[in-house]
Amino acid sequence: MRKFLFWIFFIIEINIVIAVYRAGSKASKRARNHLGSGGPSLSTPDVATCRNGQRYIVNHIMYICLSKNNGTQKTLLPTGCIVKNQLTAKNLNIGETYKSHLFIYKCVRENNVLKYKPMNCILDRVEFSSGTQVKSGKIEYNCTRNEATGHLMMIEKKYLHNLCPVEEKNKTVPYYEPAHDCPGLTTIIFHSDYGSGTLVRYDTKKKAIKASTALRHKPRKVE
Repeated sequence: MRKFLFWIFFIIEINIVIAVYRAGSKASKRARNHLGSGGPSLSTPDVATCRNGQRYIVNHIMYICLSKNNGTQKTLLPTGCIVKNQLTAKNLNIGETYKSHLFIYKCVRENNVLKYKPMNCILDRVEFSSGTQVKSGKIEYNCTRNEATGHLMMIEKKYLHNLCPVEEKNKTVPYYEPAHDCPGLTTIIFHSDYGSGTLVRYDTKKKAIKASTALRHKPRKVE
């Protein structure tokens, strides 16, 4: 009888532990998506169902949901930028800049688009713009912009010798033009981050969305 009761209580305790674990997992998941009632969410918002005052982090852009006229007019307004798509990442207000290891970013508004935009490359605290080539010893750096996507690239080339200097003809080997045709070269490309977002409005009565030609609302500071 004692063994029977022991196993009964043991099974009950196991079930309690499992229930507590599941409840904790669900709470943890909710906390990751909603850091408190006023904290930002990492989930992708829907303008038709977003909650008034809720903030969202989407592709380096911070949005806030605004609702008026008893919820019949809803807006997802981009208010600033964030350097990483993480709850604890640094926030940028419009006009502010951020320096990473290889790139300098700016939260900038261009017409109706808010952008987390790479502006220049940076190397050993020295800033240089797209189209600039820097060579130090056997290593060459080239900062270039992909015009189709807007992001920057830092191209690092390492020469396995010192016989093909940039823009200099070496008498011991044939002259190679351009420099990347030189034998004994290894290349790596570092890509910057980039993000952008636009305002969108939704009329719940007409069930229609409306794009904005400009961010007419005065941007709120990101907290």
